[in-house]
Amino acid sequence: MTSHAARAAVLLLGLLAAPALALEKLKVAVGQGTTFDTAFLIAAKSTRLFEKHGLDVEFLATGGGGETLQAVISGSVDVGIAAGTTGVIGAFSKGAPVRVISAQDTGADETFLYVPANSPLKSFSEATGKTVAFSTIGASTYTFVTGLADVYKVKPKFTPTGSIPATYAAAMSGQIDVGWGAFPFGAQEAKDGKIRILAWGKEVKDLHSQTIRVNITNIGALNARKDALRAFMAAYAEALDWTYASPDAPKLIAPLVGSAEPFVEETRRNYIVREQLQTREILALDRSMRDAVEFKYISAPLTPAQIEELFQMRNVLAPK
Repeated sequence: MTSHAARAAVLLLGLLAAPALALEKLKVAVGQGTTFDTAFLIAAKSTRLFEKHGLDVEFLATGGGGETLQAVISGSVDVGIAAGTTGVIGAFSKGAPVRVISAQDTGADETFLYVPANSPLKSFSEATGKTVAFSTIGASTYTFVTGLADVYKVKPKFTPTGSIPATYAAAMSGQIDVGWGAFPFGAQEAKDGKIRILAWGKEVKDLHSQTIRVNITNIGALNARKDALRAFMAAYAEALDWTYASPDAPKLIAPLVGSAEPFVEETRRNYIVREQLQTREILALDRSMRDAVEFKYISAPLTPAQIEELFQMRNVLAPK
């Protein structure tokens, strides 16, 4: 064996014997976890793309954006996915150690309100005084349901009901009058005649171009784990590309959202298009602040300095 070949063999044996580099652990709270725009991340984990970026990600599903926000504020997780923009603004204005690392969802075309098939309600215009569900305080679902109430000029009793499955159980058992959902949930139930859809989020015109959900972190994690957050958002971008390009994505996402593959395929084609999940720009922030004032989360819009401090995309999404 030549000296060069010998050295190469020794190097190869050393590489084979060396332990694999340890993956950095990251805890991530996912709002709902049963909606297409959050379940894709959990499904993408099976492709090992997070490992490719040096991360061992643990996903924890919450009942909605409000619970996700609280998990981040407490420091029990490093990242929160799909927290309501208005709720985050409100928490930050009160001194909560939360920062926004990217946009998550712009628009609400896939969301809807429904009733059981035997409900006497035939239109959402009849909903004054009725109990209408949203997920959790501070979540984007409150923006969506209050927007629809304005469109239909009704004054319901808004009621937090948590996750989509929990809301469905409450609606079908008569605990609330009107439930909320997000396609592909409810597609089969509507087709089978179990529920009737009363209104869609896309009817709220202002929401079409408004970033209603954001991805967040704790200020402690931002200061101490910036490289891990950058790696996570790089993996997040790849997960989005995979979701909209891979023929395997609907099959892996379907069991997570409790729906059939054709409905998941329909979702990514017609209900939540790729552009809706852009991460780099918070669109219509002025409207989100207006909503936050209206919901009494804040008393006045954030100042330019506060906006600069809250929204940290340049520090996380930009290359090192």
